[in-house]
Amino acid sequence: MKISYRYTFSQFTDNFIAQYYSGGIRVFTRLLGGPGLIFIGILIIGYTRQVEVGTGYYVLWGIGLLIALVGIIYFIRPGLQLLFVRSRKDEFLGSNGEAVELTLDPEAQIILIKGPEGESELPLTEILYIQHRAESTWIITNRDHTIPIPRKELTFGDHDVFISAIQEILDVNEQKH
Repeated sequence: MKISYRYTFSQFTDNFIAQYYSGGIRVFTRLLGGPGLIFIGILIIGYTRQVEVGTGYYVLWGIGLLIALVGIIYFIRPGLQLLFVRSRKDEFLGSNGEAVELTLDPEAQIILIKGPEGESELPLTEILYIQHRAESTWIITNRDHTIPIPRKELTFGDHDVFISAIQEILDVNEQKH
């Protein structure tokens, strides 16, 4: 059973942002960490007005500035990562719209992945779970990798049939254990 699709930058962006801002306590640190550090840095810089000019003044002012700059970098980091991928889009997403091809081999219990970066095999035993989203389905592995499969714009195959086949094999394997 096969499925094939072209992974677009907009799909990548959607999946990246959804993954970046999900995952328990990381949500709070990623949403509030940057603005929180900026605020603390500004408070420290503001506090330096009450300190006499001298070595302590400059050290405190420098620490405040450093904390604020780290907060700014932390705040804009997802955007910088997306800009990096956008600037090297052909390298990450394939040039000339190369398709990603997933082949399910129920006998060998693997998914063969062919993409712009080459070929790899994913044993079905490494799949932790399948997460269904509005625009795509994520296959989450025990190595903390995510394989996004878009629901639309497939070049070959049927999304729902492919995912159902994987889920059936995973359910049978789980019942055996």
